Amino acid sequence: MMCKRVFCGLLTGVLVLGVCGCATTQRGASDDELIRQTLATWKSGLESHNIDVLMSTVSEDFVSEEGGSKADFREYVAGLIDDGTLSGAKMDIDNARVTIEEEMATVENAGLSGDRGTVVIDMDLKKEDDGAWRIVGLQAY
Repeated sequence: MMCKRVFCGLLTGVLVLGVCGCATTQRGASDDELIRQTLATWKSGLESHNIDVLMSTVSEDFVSEEGGSKADFREYVAGLIDDGTLSGAKMDIDNARVTIEEEMATVENAGLSGDRGTVVIDMDLKKEDDGAWRIVGLQAY
């Protein structure tokens, strides 16, 4: 009778852990991994000229160097796609340096090359309420 109780208790414990998960064995993506996922999505959208994918990585709080909003930036990028400036666009995010300070991050040295030349892009990102890292600022030089 005692063995049956112990067995039932162990079985119940295993089932609870299996259904609920165990906090010590599961881990979410790190902030660095999440930022790199944002960069990969940005790269995919830019290279495929998919403005919706690209803009999914941009925060509603985005402000350009000139003071423009996310909507202004969307219009600007759409213009670059339409006029061929982003023809042959390829992003190099493998060598980008990511620095994280609490809820803000800086990405430096992302390369963008295309048929019309090469630029280096630095980005400022913030961790938003949903846990996603999105771009709030961008500088190209």
